[in-house]
Amino acid sequence: MHKSRGQTKEPPFLRVYTKNTVEQFIIRYMQGSVRAQSLILVSPFISTLEGETYTLKAILKRAEKDRTRVYVVTGEPAAEYQVQGIELMKQFPGVEIRYNSEIHAKLYICWGRELEESFAFFGSGNLTSGGLRYNLELGMMILARGDGKNILKVLYQWGSFDLRTASTSTLVKSIS
Repeated sequence: MHKSRGQTKEPPFLRVYTKNTVEQFIIRYMQGSVRAQSLILVSPFISTLEGETYTLKAILKRAEKDRTRVYVVTGEPAAEYQVQGIELMKQFPGVEIRYNSEIHAKLYICWGRELEESFAFFGSGNLTSGGLRYNLELGMMILARGDGKNILKVLYQWGSFDLRTASTSTLVKSIS
C-alpha cells in the first residue's frame, strides 16, 4: 500500500472488492473500450447469468463482435444450470471449453491487444448469479499498471497455457 499524507491508499494496479465481486470484472469488460485479444474464464461453476445485468450470452456476443478468443476452464457440469451454461458457450465458435475436475480457482482475465488495456480478477466468486451478487465473496482486480503488469503476465501464463494444457484438463470444445 502507498502512503500519502499519513493515509493508506490502494496502489494504482490493485483494487479489492467485497461486494458484487465478479460483476466488477464483467462491468469493466462490457462497459470498457478495450477490444480484447482473449478472455479467460476459470470457474468451477458457470451459469447463463439469466436475470443479471449482463448475461453470459451478452458477454459471448461482445467477444464474438470483437473477435476475442474465449478460453474456459470449468468443472464438468452436474447441475442443470451448469449444463445450460456449457451448452450456451458451445454455440459460439470463438470459445474453447475444457473440463478440469481439480479446478477450484476462480480467475477472469481480459487480455487486451495492448498489455496496458489488460486486467484480471481473481477471488472466491464463481461465474454464477451467486458469485456476482448474492454470496459473500472477496476478490481483487489487477490492472496493467506498474507492478500489475508482471502480475497479469503470470496470471495470463497460468490461465491461458499452464492450466489449459495440464494433464487434468480435458478439451470439450475447441475454437472453430
